[in-house]
Amino acid sequence: MKTKMVSHTLETPPALTDAQREHLAELAALPDESIDTSDIPELSDEAWSAGVRGRFYRPVKQQITARVDADVLDWLKSQGRGYQGRLNAILRREMLAALKQGRRAYSPTPMRSPRENQHEHICQSLELFAAEVMGEFKAEVAEREARKAAELAPYLEAAMARKRWMRPLADDEIPRPLGRMLASTPIERLVYAEKL
Repeated sequence: MKTKMVSHTLETPPALTDAQREHLAELAALPDESIDTSDIPELSDEAWSAGVRGRFYRPVKQQITARVDADVLDWLKSQGRGYQGRLNAILRREMLAALKQGRRAYSPTPMRSPRENQHEHICQSLELFAAEVMGEFKAEVAEREARKAAELAPYLEAAMARKRWMRPLADDEIPRPLGRMLASTPIERLVYAEKL
């Protein structure tokens, strides 16, 4: 004999029978006073005042791949074990603050396409950079160069001491250009002079 397998979920419950519908209607018509709560006593207002919303709530974790700045990741890991949990806590704190203030999450200004950048905007950006940022760099240039020269001085001195210097050339050994030809020896100079 064949039997038919039936499965139900919360989204697809079985159809109620007429008797079940009648029983539910009787229960709905009962006044609150006639409900027997002896096995499950009702909580008083005092008990509800000590209640904590979401005490046992555990959000579902989802594995993702995200790109994080190297210094941010180093800082998170330097705090000890559990850097991923710390990252999640920081993001949750930011999310709750944004929801409380009714604002959207922070997003960096999107890059413009090169076609959208107008010449005057580029010039304004360069002028602003020169006025606001370059001054700090220029003020430190002399100090930075002096510090760099002091740090490199012993290495430069050691390198120059190891260098094998060429002996100075005599006047007749110095190549001199004659027209298009570079005459490097006295014989070549004579041959070239005869051709002239």
